[in-house]
Amino acid sequence: MRSTKNTNDLAYLATNARSHGEAPKSRYTHIVIRGKDDLGQDLVIAQGYVIHGFRERARDLVTLELGSETPAEPDQKPRAWIKAGRFTRLDR
Repeated sequence: MRSTKNTNDLAYLATNARSHGEAPKSRYTHIVIRGKDDLGQDLVIAQGYVIHGFRERARDLVTLELGSETPAEPDQKPRAWIKAGRFTRLDR
């Protein structure tokens, strides 16, 4: 999937991708953003927001759309990570 958007102040391009490593394949999105701030200067997004903020905001939007995790889901995640056959949060 590829998405593009242009406004007077902001343009972005996003594309979904999959890892090419061992199964299970992980999915991720590449996003390129270009724009100007309120003063007409190049848009600068803080590194912390790029690293954490986009993911947190996306998580919040998905929760609004799909609802909260079931009580069993947090317990299932570590089991899935162990079986993943790749580096996960447990390895950090």
